[in-house]
Amino acid sequence: MKKISMFGIFFLAILLVTTCAMAQSIIYSVSSLVKPSSTNTITYTATDISGKYGAIIVQDISGGCTFSDGTTQLKTVLLSTSGNRATGIIKAPSSNANCVLTGYYQFSSDTTSTNFDSKVITVSSTSSSTGTTTDNTYLYIIGGIIALLVIVIIIKK
Repeated sequence: MKKISMFGIFFLAILLVTTCAMAQSIIYSVSSLVKPSSTNTITYTATDISGKYGAIIVQDISGGCTFSDGTTQLKTVLLSTSGNRATGIIKAPSSNANCVLTGYYQFSSDTTSTNFDSKVITVSSTSSSTGTTTDNTYLYIIGGIIALLVIVIIIKK
């Protein structure tokens, strides 16, 4: 009986790791450091999904930055026919600032939306290079692996 319960726990742990690693999602990347009055491309990428799909993306920005149309909210769609990518343009203000991106996405097959991790774009006249910031999707995978290791250690005791 003990072997059956250990096998069941091990199976559930593997299922948890697989679910965390294979969940469809949309990640976005954007330069985290830009100069005043510059433009910055934001790229959305669908991951761990196949077949035909559609997703809505709603992204808000504050702190003086705007999207290319002058608004502080971007609404767009991501379709499987678009090659799993969509882009937008962010305009930095003319002076130093910290712009914050927040928002969400929802696949057409989902009943609820998923929030993006918020990101900060630092607008600085002293910036000499840009770094790119990306969602931490892989933290979920690492967390699942750690959970699996803890379960294995508990089972061995």
